[in-house]
Amino acid sequence: KTIIKYIKRHYAERIMMDDIEKHCGYSKYYLSRVFKETCQKTIMGYLNEVRINKAKELLVKTDLDIKTVAESCGFECQSYFGKVFKKSEGRSPLSFRNFKEN
Repeated sequence: KTIIKYIKRHYAERIMMDDIEKHCGYSKYYLSRVFKETCQKTIMGYLNEVRINKAKELLVKTDLDIKTVAESCGFECQSYFGKVFKKSEGRSPLSFRNFKEN
């Protein structure tokens, strides 16, 4: 729960496993193992899920350009954002926005 709260609070920032380790007070190896056992996904996988959900919201509810959406959701690189988004949603961010508008 502590990791989930931390991610939801800081998803728009650059988050490293070392940050989560310091915040929780346990080793990153222990946290990774327990999180995966509990949530059936990696910590970074969960972080990307939270970021993509926020990006989908921004794509539908705002006119922000794709680069700004990516940055607002914690993705430092627009191409990585596009790759993660497409893997999650099966389409590019722009295609997602255009599909939702119709």
